[in-house]
Amino acid sequence: MQDNDTPEIISNFGSPDAQRCGAKTRSGVPCRNLAVRGMKRCRMHGGKSYKGFAHPNFKHGWYSDDFIFKVKRDMVRDYRRREKLRRKFDRLFEGERLAREAKEARKAKRRKTVTWNADALKRLAAVMTRAVSK
Repeated sequence: MQDNDTPEIISNFGSPDAQRCGAKTRSGVPCRNLAVRGMKRCRMHGGKSYKGFAHPNFKHGWYSDDFIFKVKRDMVRDYRRREKLRRKFDRLFEGERLAREAKEARKAKRRKTVTWNADALKRLAAVMTRAVSK
């Protein structure tokens, strides 16, 4: 019989590259069993335990990582949605704002501006002192 014909012996520990459980056993050494696919622990250390709604002790899930992640994600989505709407309204109302500013500028041009020189200020001061002294 040749070496190529011998069946490969597969142990409980699997290939050396496979992910291991790593949970601490009673003896204090890490567990060497294979982790359940998609999980970090083996079947004996919680890799097959139920998650979320399926768990028998599930009450509301307000403090679960999944719930907190969803709340934060929704807050970010709402913020982005609000910002998008704000930018849209800013663009819509920018034309109105520019028209209002132009109207105010035209009004300001129509107003008569009084220029004061030194003689006019002296006369005004004299009139005011006469009014106060009476």
